[in-house]
Amino acid sequence: MTAYSDIAPVEDLDVDGELWILTITNKERVSETVMRVTLQGDDCKAHKSQGFEEHVVLFFDAPDAGGEVLPEPDGEGGWTYPREGSRLHRHITIRRFRPELGEIDLDFILHDEGFKTEWVKNIPVGTQMRMIGPHGGVEISEEYDRYKILVDEIGFTGVSRWLERTPSVAPKDVFVKIPSASSKVPVPECEGLNLTWLVQDEGDPDLIETMHGFELNDDEATFVGLIAEKSEEEAFDQWMFENHPHPIKHAGSMAYWKMGEEGH
Repeated sequence: MTAYSDIAPVEDLDVDGELWILTITNKERVSETVMRVTLQGDDCKAHKSQGFEEHVVLFFDAPDAGGEVLPEPDGEGGWTYPREGSRLHRHITIRRFRPELGEIDLDFILHDEGFKTEWVKNIPVGTQMRMIGPHGGVEISEEYDRYKILVDEIGFTGVSRWLERTPSVAPKDVFVKIPSASSKVPVPECEGLNLTWLVQDEGDPDLIETMHGFELNDDEATFVGLIAEKSEEEAFDQWMFENHPHPIKHAGSMAYWKMGEEGH
């Protein structure tokens, strides 16, 4: 058993990205509800990855503003983002990064409707896109005895990248909530991975029901995490931080979207 005191706690990384101009070189439907977009350009070749959950800020044409509305330097090494309108920019997690080729893959979740879904379905290969390169991210120690991670489709993007890159051989129990079996995407190769699809239209439990079934063994130093919708994050935080004797610094949650709000 590894003592929690011997493991570095989860750390949020705050990195100011640079403005990139990349070109869409490929689009691939990897499942019924996921479209993968590959972008390429010299701007991203020098980037050094900064850990789990790196994301870019992608800028779109804003018809009401007469085109793109780009961020401006804030004078302190960061950026001031435009806030007018709801379609100016989106945060997108990187699925894969190949610096030697100057390429990144971004996975977009397809919905029945919505701005981002229509954009990714219709944007042609060859289009140039402006974005702020990776900033932020999370560093998770490789020294845990076990990992238990709950994610929805959006969250699985970053988790998949972490699974492909981590040298840890510890057991990794990953639970992925998807609307139907047609939403399954290829599973990364990773030693110790135990992946469970939670298929909602087949009656499988959701993330919160699954979480309440967790048994955390005091003999194992376990990282527990969730990446999902805002209400699920709140339920996770309440369960982990108020109702369960688990070290707070060795758990983490993120909410990428909120039910009823456009943008995810």
